[in-house]
Amino acid sequence: MISLNVEVLNGLSFYVFNILFALAFGYTFYRSPWGRLAANTRLQHLCFGATVALMIIWSIRADIAEGVSIHFLGMTALTLT
Repeated sequence: MISLNVEVLNGLSFYVFNILFALAFGYTFYRSPWGRLAANTRLQHLCFGATVALMIIWSIRADIAEGVSIHFLGMTALTLT
């Protein structure tokens, strides 16, 4: 999990990465079992709790260089999830 500022990337790579992200997000959104999530309240609470925990962990980050920061705990939590 690495965060990059817009100034670090040049114009073309910024758009290429955004397009790749949009394609991956669209595919994941399309393939997700939304009916199973809507039918199971326990699964809804688990998903919401994991989202809140990742948001808290995501706020802890370490800056390596100018414009580049790594989220160590976020990488670990997302890998384990």
